[in-house]
Amino acid sequence: MVHTPQATEYNLCHKQINYMKNLIKIISVIFLVSFCTVSFVSASETGGTLNTGLNTGIEGTVIVAPTASPAAGTYTSLQNVSLSATGSNSVRYTVDGSNPTCATGSVYSTPIAISSTTTIKAIACYPNSNASSVSSFVYTINITTPPAGGGGGGGGTPPVTVTVTPGDTNGDRKVDEYDFAILMAQWGKIGSGLSADLNGDEKVDEYDFAILMANWGN
Repeated sequence: MVHTPQATEYNLCHKQINYMKNLIKIISVIFLVSFCTVSFVSASETGGTLNTGLNTGIEGTVIVAPTASPAAGTYTSLQNVSLSATGSNSVRYTVDGSNPTCATGSVYSTPIAISSTTTIKAIACYPNSNASSVSSFVYTINITTPPAGGGGGGGGTPPVTVTVTPGDTNGDRKVDEYDFAILMAQWGKIGSGLSADLNGDEKVDEYDFAILMANWGN
């Protein structure tokens, strides 16, 4: 058989094509093996806690004014009032009508004994010289005194004791969904005589809600 120049060139091209095909196959196999090996090692050796890296962008200190328990109101017996403010360094208060600051007033440590009509004003102090607004709690104490005399038979009208439940907006002596409904109906209102004004500052807001939640189920 006679090999023409064209036939020889065709055979060379055909060999080169076959060589390139084989080379591509070899490279593909090597890449596939390497990829599977890396994936297997990564999957088998990965450990620890997954961190999504979620960043809400919210930081800092939430400042809230003090709340009081029992709530401000009218009572027929002596009261021991507790003050609190979540996350604060301290709470300062006064009972002489003046506004406390984080440098003046008494530092709250134990419940305040109230034996007569008194206005407690309190402020919450936070890190970095931050302070809340001043809360005002008015306690009216009406202690009934039994009438003198009355004869040996115990005459006279016995004193009437009224039990007040903190957070009770409807006067049924329990704190439940009905009190919550009243608080929501009066939410944002300002003025005196609001049954949902649990801290006595003449407005219905988150501080009254906090008192209701603190006494829920009582």
